[in-house]
Amino acid sequence: MEYVQQFLDFCQYQRGLAVNTINGYRWDLRLFMDWLEGKDLELTAVKIRDVDSFVIALRKEGKSVQTVNRKIYCLKMFYRYLQRIEVIEKNPLDFVKNIRQPKRLPKYLTEEQQKALIGVASRGLNHPRQKWASWLTYRDYLMVVLLLDTGVRISELCKIRKSDINFEEGILRVIGKGSREREVVLSNRCLEAVRKCPGNGSNLLFLNQQGRALGTRHAFRFLRDLGKLAGIANLHPHLLRHTHATNLRRKGADLLLIKEALGHSSVSTTEIYAHIGGQEYKEKLRSLIN
Repeated sequence: MEYVQQFLDFCQYQRGLAVNTINGYRWDLRLFMDWLEGKDLELTAVKIRDVDSFVIALRKEGKSVQTVNRKIYCLKMFYRYLQRIEVIEKNPLDFVKNIRQPKRLPKYLTEEQQKALIGVASRGLNHPRQKWASWLTYRDYLMVVLLLDTGVRISELCKIRKSDINFEEGILRVIGKGSREREVVLSNRCLEAVRKCPGNGSNLLFLNQQGRALGTRHAFRFLRDLGKLAGIANLHPHLLRHTHATNLRRKGADLLLIKEALGHSSVSTTEIYAHIGGQEYKEKLRSLIN
């Protein structure tokens, strides 16, 4: 575990990786170390066949392809670090490839579902005399509107400060994956919602009932509950991110524009939205061939 902590410190203080990424590495490596202990294997004596056995064990446990590939990437980075500090000579994961993952079309909300969700999020106060009630109600509405109209990640949303918003230009500055900073264009609806939001005594836009920064886990729960009220099962933040991209695509945005809007590092990640607008394409093609 000493090497694991050294690797995590290296990722945090030298590579400057995000806290969520480091926490993910910590969890993945702890799982791998427990597996090695169960197999009576030494960390520095791992062979390719051992990694294959680990991957097979994960798949038998029902872990998704995406989850397993993330763990493979983590192990690759970890063993490269061990190679870097001369603990091992060869990286046993140099020839380990990711599991091929079939591309799935992204799920998104229909226009009717979006309207229903906005309606629920903007519902009247249930407890008008309760402290924070007015602000908490507006917080739910703000959360939904920002996720739908900007496509920001939930981790980005929870960190938004009022000082990050330029009202004159209608721009929000966010810190995304890999600590990359980008500018997000705000809709008129977002700007109006932020302006009308009652003050919460903090520079942070989203707080919990105790007046502290809203955590991603709580945000997930709030969205899930709002989804139930709107008749949407298993509503989660990434579904709204997909919905934002889908809305852009339907309005004619190309993949490069969507890539910038979502903060993707590569357009290959954005290609899952290439199919959207396919029905319009089919209708246009049908009119041309008949």
